Amino acid sequence: MPPKYSPKLYQQANSPDIVAKDAVGPNGDAEGMATKIVFRTQQGNGKYKYTVQAGSEIHVAKATFSSALKLASTIGHELNHMMDYVNGNHVGWLNKYKDQYAANTLSEINAYGWEGAMNSPFANPLKLLSLKDYAQLFNWKP
Repeated sequence: MPPKYSPKLYQQANSPDIVAKDAVGPNGDAEGMATKIVFRTQQGNGKYKYTVQAGSEIHVAKATFSSALKLASTIGHELNHMMDYVNGNHVGWLNKYKDQYAANTLSEINAYGWEGAMNSPFANPLKLLSLKDYAQLFNWKP
């Protein structure tokens, strides 16, 4: 069964634009990336607070367009990240753990979990298991 995402998921993620890019991600090797802006505000006494603003775009590597199934899986994966930005999950994890890697890991667990639940042929259960093990090691919980 091919991966699918509903118009409702797209709308809940604030209907981001899907933008084809030659290279995606900090190293240029990602298949997709949901955009966000992270702010860190000093609160006094060495404490700080994060705020996260969801971006308006999902960047997708042009190579991903070679397969409709790959494209659908990648966009759905990134929509799950965008949902974490929009619904406050990501900022909640940032402020709870004061660690961007923790927040990113928990968001990846959601996105890879969605791919598995949608029976995507591109789901990566070993990556999902590795992320869950890492989160458990540091006691990061959604």
